[in-house]
Formats: sequence, C-alpha cells, structure tokens
Amino acid sequence: MKRTLPVMLALGLCFGAAITVLSPKIAGSENAAPTYTRDVAPIFQKNCMTCHRPGEIAPMSLLNYKETRPWARAIREKILTRQMPPWHADPKYGDWANDRRMSQQEIDTVVKWVDAGAKEGDIKEIPPTPRFASGWQIGEPDVVFRMPEEFAVPAEGAVRYMYFTVPTNFKEDRYIQALEARAGDLSVVHHIVIYVREPGNQQAKRGDIGAGLLGGLSPGMTPFRAEPGQAKLIKAGSNLVFQMHYTPNGTATRDRSMVGLIFAKQPVNKVITTTAAWERDS
Repeated sequence: MKRTLPVMLALGLCFGAAITVLSPKIAGSENAAPTYTRDVAPIFQKNCMTCHRPGEIAPMSLLNYKETRPWARAIREKILTRQMPPWHADPKYGDWANDRRMSQQEIDTVVKWVDAGAKEGDIKEIPPTPRFASGWQIGEPDVVFRMPEEFAVPAEGAVRYMYFTVPTNFKEDRYIQALEARAGDLSVVHHIVIYVREPGNQQAKRGDIGAGLLGGLSPGMTPFRAEPGQAKLIKAGSNLVFQMHYTPNGTATRDRSMVGLIFAKQPVNKVITTTAAWERDS
C-alpha cells in the first residue's frame, strides 16, 4: 500500500489532466518484437528444417539465422499465403494425421518478426539445432530398388514424364512399414512417384493407372512411416514403376533415383492404401 498511495494522491491533484504511464517492454511479452533466436528458430525447426537443409528437396537451407535472414521477406509471403509449408488438402474436409500446416499463432509470430526487421536476438536464447539423419531418413532400408539405368537430363527444354519399371522379385507378399524415395540428382528432380504394378497389370500412367500408388518424393512430402500394426502391401511378383518428373536447370546431368523399403517386423492388422487427387483442367 505504501507504493500505491503517492500515485493515488497524484491522480487526485491532477484531476482533469491526462496521464500516460509507459511500461517498459519485457522480453517474451506480447509487446516485445519477436526475435529469431527466441521465437522464430523453434518454429522453423518444427516446420521447415526437415526439407530446407543441404541434401534435401527444398531449394535453400534455413538451418540458422545467417542462412535465413536473406529470405525473410519471401518467407513472410509464402507463410502468410500458406504456400509453405506445402499442404494442399482442403482443411474444411476432415482431420489429417500428417497435416503440415503452421498454426495461426506461428504464422503471426513469423510475420511480426519480419515486419519488425527480422532481428537475430540473443544467441543464448536459441534452442539446439535438431540432429537430422544424413542419408536415409527412415534408417537403413531392408531393400533398395534403383532405376534400371541412369537417365540423361538435358541442360534445357521440357522433359516429359518418364517411367521406369523395376521388378521386385518378391516370392511372397511383403508388408512395408516404412519407405523413402530419394533422388539421384536433386537439382533436376522435381518429384518422384512410385507405383506398384501387380502381376497382370500392364499400365501405370496418370488417368489410366494400372498400378497402386506406393509413395514418392515431392516438396513437403516426408518419408512414409506406418504406426505399429499397420503397413502397405506389395504382392508377390509385383513390379515398381518410377514416375520421374525432371526439370532441366541449365546443366546437363544424369539421374538414377531409388526407393528404400523397411519390412514390417510384427503382425499387420491394417493395410494402408494410398491414392492421388488432382484438379482437372476446365
């Protein structure tokens, strides 16, 4: 009470006068401008760094402030319009176990950070950078299937979708607990789609798919990992069909992409099937 009394007296003496009390900004408060180390780095670690790092599909690395700062304005635009992280399913329809969208609070934090000058902040406040696995993200595969040969990607021009068939030589049905597609040369591979062509089916093309969709590699797509008791099925005698989309970058190169599979090690109660959806031309 001793501290509040002089204030009350002052207000009484200054009746009719406007009094403004300014409170200092406190680090971490709602009024404090976000910083990279304290506020933004945790968001990027959760939502961006899986793809935005050396050796992965995203075009630039965002592992630290120095790499991130030049892209601040572009990041703001892509996040604000929800183009990043990539997520194309309509949120009005159902809940998705692999939903990659950022929360509104995360978006607001990044936008405020950029608008306030994209400051680095106190380096002591930054959380440790996650330890990402190099190479296979799913761990060492039980089997790896590669395209049967290298494909020569020209320096320029458009390359039609290419299809490469690879026999599995499975003598029995195999249940897949995890899978990961990896590009031979990420600089020219836009995406990979892996189909399973069961014995008797001869076609595997968009619009006339004679094969089931197994998985793939594309911006925002993480390797497939099934929950315990769940798996994808590849029947005995099936072939894998690689659908490759190449984008020439000015330098001629060669690509031989691959897919790694990990077999289920326990009984499978649910078989997971995957399908694709796309917007038809009007």
